Amino acid sequence: MFSPHATMFKTNVHRAIGYIDDNCIESLYFRYTDKNYDARDMYDNEATLLSASLRKNTSLTSLNFGNNLVSDNGATSISEALLKNTSLTYLELAYNRISYSGATLISNSLIKNTSLTELDIGGNTISDNGATSISNSLAKNTSLKRLDLHHNKISDDGATSISNALIQNTSLTHLALQANKISHSGATSLLNSLTKNTSLVKINLGSSDISPSEAPSISNLLIINTSLTDLGLGHNKLSDNGATLMSSALTTNTSLTHLNLAYNKISDNGVIAISNALMKNTSLRYLDLARS
Repeated sequence: MFSPHATMFKTNVHRAIGYIDDNCIESLYFRYTDKNYDARDMYDNEATLLSASLRKNTSLTSLNFGNNLVSDNGATSISEALLKNTSLTYLELAYNRISYSGATLISNSLIKNTSLTELDIGGNTISDNGATSISNSLAKNTSLKRLDLHHNKISDDGATSISNALIQNTSLTHLALQANKISHSGATSLLNSLTKNTSLVKINLGSSDISPSEAPSISNLLIINTSLTDLGLGHNKLSDNGATLMSSALTTNTSLTHLNLAYNKISDNGVIAISNALMKNTSLRYLDLARS
């Protein structure tokens, strides 16, 4: 989800500890990309060793553990490091083996940590319990700006908790929730919360279960919210009815620049309704209607 940092350093774990202890690098990259799964070398033990050094480090700003084998034990060590570390701004833990208990500990550390601005924990199994813990932290955290929770088995209960946090949070600008299990009530809660949130500029709700019944909430959001610039709704079930209901709001919205409606079963009738709305819209620059 997030833009890569300019200085990524690939190395093995034990050598990395020396670099961290010496405060001589700004970025470490351990994201596994090889097709041989047995080649992954970032387990809980390695995460624990690195976390111990991270507590004392003052130079590292970016750490990528993505696509490895870190579970809740490793997440526990990382969360303890976040309570002490004051330099790290970017942390990726995507596609590991972190469940709700590991996510809860990491979220608790976010209440005290004031340096982290980007957290990617997508592709794990934090579920509704983990999402609720993160939501509780978001209500108090004022430094985190980008949060990726995609593909985490979050359903309507977790989405509702996140919605409540968004009403209180004033720092988060980017939120990824695609490919979860969010349907009507969760999506409605999220969309309604954005009528009160003024900081979020991008949200991705793609690959959810959003249907025409959510279109009034989408329309209301587009009419009231003036900060959101990027709305991702691809791979849902809006169909022509949803597109038509949304289109009227697009005539008055002046902030949205990117709208993804790809793979939404929208036929010519829905496309025509949106096209007519775009004749009056002056802000939208990117519209994806692929395979609609």
